[in-house]
Amino acid sequence: MNRAGSSDVSTELRDYAHVVWSRKWSIVAVVAVLVVAAAMFTARQTRIYQASAEILVRPVRLSPTDPANVGDFMNMEPERRLAQSVEVAKLAAPALAGLDEPAGISVSAPDQTNTLIFQASSPSPRASQQTAQAYAEAYLEFRLDQVLDDLRAASEPLQDRIETLTGQIEAVQDDLAVATTESARTALQIRSNSLFTQQAFLEQKLNELVLPENLQVGNVLQPAGLPTAPSSPNVGRTISLAILLGLALGVAQAFVRNRLDARLRTSGELEAGAGAPVLAVIPYQRRSGPHGSAVPELVTLTDPAGPVAQSYKVLRAAIQFLARSAHLRTIVVTSAHAGEGKSVTAANLAVSLAQSGEKVTLVSADLHRPSLERLFGVMSEGGLADVFWKRKSLEEALVLLTTDELHLLSSGVRDRELSELIGTRAMATVLAEAAQAADFVIIDTPPVLEAADALGLAPLADAVIIVADAQRSTYDGVQRARQRLQQVGANVVGAVMNNADKSMRDGEGYGEYGSDVAPAASPASVSEWSA
Repeated sequence: MNRAGSSDVSTELRDYAHVVWSRKWSIVAVVAVLVVAAAMFTARQTRIYQASAEILVRPVRLSPTDPANVGDFMNMEPERRLAQSVEVAKLAAPALAGLDEPAGISVSAPDQTNTLIFQASSPSPRASQQTAQAYAEAYLEFRLDQVLDDLRAASEPLQDRIETLTGQIEAVQDDLAVATTESARTALQIRSNSLFTQQAFLEQKLNELVLPENLQVGNVLQPAGLPTAPSSPNVGRTISLAILLGLALGVAQAFVRNRLDARLRTSGELEAGAGAPVLAVIPYQRRSGPHGSAVPELVTLTDPAGPVAQSYKVLRAAIQFLARSAHLRTIVVTSAHAGEGKSVTAANLAVSLAQSGEKVTLVSADLHRPSLERLFGVMSEGGLADVFWKRKSLEEALVLLTTDELHLLSSGVRDRELSELIGTRAMATVLAEAAQAADFVIIDTPPVLEAADALGLAPLADAVIIVADAQRSTYDGVQRARQRLQQVGANVVGAVMNNADKSMRDGEGYGEYGSDVAPAASPASVSEWSA
């Protein structure tokens, strides 16, 4: 396989592993349900005990001239059927008369052996033992009776013939005693000798037949023992099968759900949907509010050395590279829908840029649901609306935040008329003034698919960044947001995957040195997209 083919296979395997890992708890749930169901099923089943007795069946020769050879393997199928016959069951019945629990019996004949295995199954250990042993002994008894019948059938004709010859010999002897001529005596003597010869031959044949007391039709190799544990239900086997079936069903439902799930599964999907490189993947923050809701946090201030803050530094590096190569200064940060982390991303990006020495103005242009003021915990009597209507100058409306390098231009009082005029030349003038006083102007706008404000502001900025949430954003949503932005001439330069787990990095491990630093587009790849 060539290197490209090997890479494709490796990527496909990573995708499969990502699906399984991302759905691991649903797979575990399916396995758990099946295991519990299997345990309940086995708990309700009747315990069955098995006992077995093994019999060695001996070939029987009634005489030395019998063609059967003791060392040959017998055809055991007739013997197996005989062992399960009604006649054998009748012989075994007296030994089983006192059993409380009935037992089923089965007989098997292993290949290449002269053995029969009698296996009895019953809810009672004692019943299974006695049944197996009784049938084994009944079989031997019945087979011995059969052989004795055969022996009698072979010996009785010989005895009858010998008795007939004895009578004939006696008659010849009587005639010989009264014979008067030599020729008559000679003929009778010849007749007597012939009869004696026949009698001797028949007696020899009779003597060659095995004596009844010497008959051996078989013997018990292994008597039936008392079972100490049930043979069924086999709890271990049932649970093992439930686990295997649960894993198969769990993985299957994971892939089905994954196929039906429209959410972004990898940063590659976000890149394809946004039509621009993924500049950073922000790790999932395990923080929650009083009612389990996510709490947005300025981690670049509260935990500047932590893994999440490091991810924003990766985003900062990508933005600084774009600024140098493409002369970008005003950047709109938006998303397809609300709740995907655009405001938190804009705020942390602005703080991170300011921490590197850049002079940054953060503009709260989401006039519908302004969030930046709450994030920084500031109140302002003026804002974007006041600057737009020239009630205040930009310098008067700016609020100093963390350092001399970071200022906030809040949204001010909600102004429905301003929302209608946000894409006008007057707004472009406000942004241009802000850009003259700062190295970067970061603009937080409403979601693209939920308000028209972003489509009015985006063409006025040098660049647009689309933020997506790994837990809720969909490929279709990101793609439609990008298409609307492109329709108004906006310059989408990149995307940010927010709230991502480790698997969103397409199988790559997180950074070393104790931080979850997510990958960003390299300068080369960014330049390719922005070219």
